[in-house]
Amino acid sequence: MLGLQRAALGESSNESLPLDWRDLDPALSAETVPLFTLQDDLRDCWPDLQSDLRSLFVWENALILGIGTGVSLGLREEADGEVRAWTASSPDRWGTGSQVLRQFGEFQWQVPTLLLGYTYSLWRQDEPLHDFFRSTISAYSLTSATTVAIKGIADTQRPSNDFEDGRFGFPSFHASSCFCIAANVETWYGWGAGLPAYALAGLVGWSRIDQREHDLSDVVFGSILGYTIGKSVALSRLSAAESRWRVNPWFDANHEAPGVSFDLRY
Repeated sequence: MLGLQRAALGESSNESLPLDWRDLDPALSAETVPLFTLQDDLRDCWPDLQSDLRSLFVWENALILGIGTGVSLGLREEADGEVRAWTASSPDRWGTGSQVLRQFGEFQWQVPTLLLGYTYSLWRQDEPLHDFFRSTISAYSLTSATTVAIKGIADTQRPSNDFEDGRFGFPSFHASSCFCIAANVETWYGWGAGLPAYALAGLVGWSRIDQREHDLSDVVFGSILGYTIGKSVALSRLSAAESRWRVNPWFDANHEAPGVSFDLRY
């Protein structure tokens, strides 16, 4: 409209003042390129996973897992037999409750939920939510791989033969995966969200004992393993997300001008 008015008045574009952005209609839409895309995440997936894996190899984690291993071995010697006898005398004490709780630890439900949340963060271009789901998915992948590897190496017997012919009990995947996710929730969103997540993870672990598919030591070590990996990856990712330097692409649709902005927090 400003251009038509200038043409009607015979103004030369060379002599006219630069366009004042305040004269534009604020309701005009401007297209911008996404801050992050699936292609970008797929490209960065392997380097990020390697970085997350390196974040696990610190002495604090070695100490935590060492203590967890000792506690679990002690429970296997002293408590697992008593817990087995207790659950055998009255299995499924929580009945339907245990069946419902175990679903929160099933990968058939966990994986689609994580992918759905990640997809939503892409659609909304919600950077904090996007960072959270990338962190959780990476930690979940590392926890799953580690848990399955230890299961294959340990190959311990379960309290009953109803699942996996009674093999591959140690550690509990349900416990490790749930505590991994809970650790990410707590790290990214604080104890207000983390405490319910940890409580739910603990109840899921109990459901595995109640249904006689895991010993107490399986659940305890699985919980420690999942927490350690989840917390380490979350802290590493959160530290990177809160870096003082930020680089963001931008695109001015009205002038068809792309660019990159550098932000320094101080």
